[in-house]
Amino acid sequence: MTRLSLLKASTTILFTFGIILLFFLFPLIIVIAVFPERIPATLMEDIEQPITSLDIVFLFTLSVGFALLVYALYLFRRVLYLFKHKQIFHDDVIKNFDYMGKAIISGYLLMAISSPEDFFYIDDKFNILMVFVFSSAFLGAGLFFLVLAKVFKMAKDIKEEKTT
Repeated sequence: MTRLSLLKASTTILFTFGIILLFFLFPLIIVIAVFPERIPATLMEDIEQPITSLDIVFLFTLSVGFALLVYALYLFRRVLYLFKHKQIFHDDVIKNFDYMGKAIISGYLLMAISSPEDFFYIDDKFNILMVFVFSSAFLGAGLFFLVLAKVFKMAKDIKEEKTT
């Protein structure tokens, strides 16, 4: 149980940092879109050309992808809470595992599609190793939770069969 508490605590910390980042990220995007002249020059000095509406769409898509990853952390916290209360085969556990997998996969794909040059280019070079590592990690985690939902569903069905 101490490992479960440690996992829940670390997940809560990551989730809290994600929420804080989202709390500042969405208003920043709105300010960039509506009032770009109000952004301090120190934040804008690395940008060489003016921000276009396509850049705003990409920033918003990137933020939505990140929000989906934070949502997956929220669902994981809920599952850990149910585990702590010994509700292993609860319907919400199965549903949350399924939603976590879908949120991780769609969040990663949104983030990768919204800014491929930030995800896959380092020093103006396409880094195939970086693509492989990030894609494998995020897509693998998403697929893991989707499979885990199916396994828990099968285990729940077997458990119910034995009790009847």
